[in-house]
Amino acid sequence: MPKKAFNQQMGEWKLLAEAVARNLHDFEHLRDYLEILTRTLEQLLKAKQRQAALRAEAQQATRDLEAAMAVATQAAVQLNHGILATYTNRSEKLREFHLRPRKGPGPHREKPAAAAEQPAPAPRPRRRRK
Repeated sequence: MPKKAFNQQMGEWKLLAEAVARNLHDFEHLRDYLEILTRTLEQLLKAKQRQAALRAEAQQATRDLEAAMAVATQAAVQLNHGILATYTNRSEKLREFHLRPRKGPGPHREKPAAAAEQPAPAPRPRRRRK
């Protein structure tokens, strides 16, 4: 049985309740079920409205969170720049602020003489795919 959309199902139940209410003299034995259906339809409408309001509130909370994250990111960037301006970018004090000090160029290494004399190995032929 395929699922029906909320509005379609609500419409069908509402039409059923109205039809039974108009012909209640024929369906006196179903009065209790009609009252249950009517009360439940009201509860469903209230729940759907509450759901829509909460969804909108959640979306607004997400936008507020993203805006606050952007402000915090900008403030953190400015703090990092201020710290780097106070201490040089090579100071070990930067580690206290979880920043990495810049290291200078390393010592120049010369290739060992033995490695320079050895010729490169000859390339191996590739195997053909079948």
